[in-house]
Amino acid sequence: MANLSLKWQKFIAVTLALFLVMGVFVFTATLVNAYLDRRAEISGLESKLRRIEKTLESEEALQQLAQQQERSAKDRNLFLGSGDTELVAAKLQDQVSRLLQRYDARLIRSQQIQVDPLQGALGIGLKLQLQVKLQDIVRILHELEENRPLLFLDSLSVTISRASSRLRVRGKAKTTPELLDVNLDIVGYQLQQVNDG
Repeated sequence: MANLSLKWQKFIAVTLALFLVMGVFVFTATLVNAYLDRRAEISGLESKLRRIEKTLESEEALQQLAQQQERSAKDRNLFLGSGDTELVAAKLQDQVSRLLQRYDARLIRSQQIQVDPLQGALGIGLKLQLQVKLQDIVRILHELEENRPLLFLDSLSVTISRASSRLRVRGKAKTTPELLDVNLDIVGYQLQQVNDG
């Protein structure tokens, strides 16, 4: 280095200093760039995490909603179907007729009756006159009250049928089961539709 002139020595020193500053600058820029990339990646992952958390919250809310609707559907099974009251009453009469057929009972007369509504439910009733064997009356009444939709016995009158009385007078009561004339009012309830708006 002694052979080099002072100018060259200054030039080499400045060049080395410049390279050193540029090296530090490039190294710092690389570190800052890597930091910014990692920061963006972390931000993206945090965003994904928030979306997953929202999805999980939504899933829990959807599960609660599904359970609520399932309970609501079970509750709806307690009520008569929706639609025109005459049509619902006809379906109710058909349901009663099918029940009576299983027990070989006769539906003598059926008439729709007015029933006071309950809060949120419209009452639909039938006045029925039946002819039933003595041993079947309890089973029929039990099925009417226990099956779905829920039906309530509003009034009940049971008498021995005239046909059964005539047979007993003639001495044939031992071979023929006693028939009962049954008059009853059954009531079911239909959920009223709630109009939005």
